[in-house]
Amino acid sequence: YPTCSLIGQMGSFFEQVMVVDDDPAIRANRLALLAEFQRVFNSIADLARL
Repeated sequence: YPTCSLIGQMGSFFEQVMVVDDDPAIRANRLALLAEFQRVFNSIADLARL
């Protein structure tokens, strides 16, 4: 599954990127990206049930 390859990239993202940046525009873009990741993962499985 192509989406499974995102898991390693997500780990790298959190290790290298400060999501809650001081710059409001950067923070909003990063939070929007996380919301999109959540949407994609939720379309595959209900992670809340794990």
